[in-house]
Amino acid sequence: MLDPNEREQLYQGALLKKSGGLEFGEQLWQAIRAELGEQPRQPPEGDFLEPLTRLRQRLSQPHWRPLSRQFLSGLGLPVEEFFIDRFRLRGVAPGSHQIAAAAAAFYAHRDTWFANPQAQINLWMPLHDVSQLDSFGFYPQYFAQAVANDSDRFDYEQFVSQGGFQNPNSRLCQPHWLEPSRPAAQPVHLKFGQLLLFSAAHLHATLPNVSPHIRFSIDVRLVHRRDHDQGLGAPNLDNHSRGCVLADYTW
Repeated sequence: MLDPNEREQLYQGALLKKSGGLEFGEQLWQAIRAELGEQPRQPPEGDFLEPLTRLRQRLSQPHWRPLSRQFLSGLGLPVEEFFIDRFRLRGVAPGSHQIAAAAAAFYAHRDTWFANPQAQINLWMPLHDVSQLDSFGFYPQYFAQAVANDSDRFDYEQFVSQGGFQNPNSRLCQPHWLEPSRPAAQPVHLKFGQLLLFSAAHLHATLPNVSPHIRFSIDVRLVHRRDHDQGLGAPNLDNHSRGCVLADYTW
């Protein structure tokens, strides 16, 4: 997986579906049930952020690092050739797009606007079947077209110094697409055990969860060391962020 040919396809905008996530997905479900109970997709009556935060902390413990790398190796990824960020668990509750404090989670954006390298490839894997009711979506027609955004306001060092994504009260810029009228995103449809690879330069957004259940997924960011050193990757059309995340990709 992610040989030179596949990486070049992704740098040109391809979206590649893969299989092989069932075993690792089941390991994750064991951890999720241990924290949230036997029906973890059932929306709680109270606050969802607090138990989700505890769950993310559980999955950041050191013993998950070899399990994560074993999963990637099992997919055929030569892990020693890549910078690897820690796996991120996402949980999107039904109707959360209507909560003002959660608005930034639904902004359309390119990950490169957050000081992510142009050679970065994202791996996204749902922990159950997903459809247009509870997934995320792409604007592929804008992969090779610059769009108005506020990435020039994003400085990674400043972002980290103020707690990054772990600080829900941060007033720092969350770069996003500034176009007020836009076409509908093309939703991702995947089965449990499937995963999607795409360039961090793709314009995408989390879709409103209009299903009755919490959507769980994981993602990880991968950067090929040699490609990055040689300046390879997706074209930079409109990324004006400052800094680089690679020093933190140590998973």
